[in-house]
Amino acid sequence: MGSSGVLLAGNASADSLNMTSGVTGISDTIYELHMLIFWICVVIGVVVFGAIFFSLSAPP
Repeated sequence: MGSSGVLLAGNASADSLNMTSGVTGISDTIYELHMLIFWICVVIGVVVFGAIFFSLSAPP
């Protein structure tokens, strides 16, 4: 039963996982805010993982 959920999850495309842009002006603004916050989170994640990998690979 658990493996069927994994198989079904593989059918989702990348476009269906992201928020779609809206038709109205306010929904388009919300989409732009969503993407801005997403990229801010990506930058924070890259900085944090970079610091982790640097601290693990730096000589003592």
